[in-house]
Amino acid sequence: MDFKFHRPGTDHGHPKYNDWEPVAKTIKISIQMIIGFLLVLLLTSKFSFNVFQCGYPSYLTYLKSVHSLPVLEIVSAALVYSTGIELAYMLFTPGPDEAIEPLITGTAAAYLYLVSKNSRLDLETIASMLLFVVVIAALFFVKDAYIDRRDNK
Repeated sequence: MDFKFHRPGTDHGHPKYNDWEPVAKTIKISIQMIIGFLLVLLLTSKFSFNVFQCGYPSYLTYLKSVHSLPVLEIVSAALVYSTGIELAYMLFTPGPDEAIEPLITGTAAAYLYLVSKNSRLDLETIASMLLFVVVIAALFFVKDAYIDRRDNK
C-alpha cells in the first residue's frame, strides 16, 4: 500500500492548498504558542499562590477555581486545546499526515487526564495506562514508518 503524502514546499495539486497552508500554519503555531505561554503563566501563578499562601482577591475567584485543579489536569486541558488547533490546521493541508501528531498529543492529554483523576492504582487503571502507552508507541511507529521517512526523501 503506497501512501501519497506531500512534502513541504511542493505543489499540492490544488492552488487553494498552496495559498492557505502557509497562512494556516502560521496561525496554528501562533495560537499554540499562546496556549503554551498561558499554560506556563497559569502553572507559575498556581505554584506562587501555593508556595506563598496568598489569599485570592474577590475578582480572582475564577483563578482560584482553576488553581484548585490538579496540575496534570490543567496540562491535559491545554494539550486538548492544542490538539484541536492542530486538527483544524489539518483541514488546510491535502494529506492525512498531519493527523498523526494530534492523535499522539490527544492520546497523551487523555493519559494525563486519567492519571490526574485516579488516586488509586487498581487493575483497570493499570490496564488503561498500559493501553495508552501502547497506542502512543504505535502512533510514533506509524509516524516514523510512513510520514517522517517520506518527508525526508
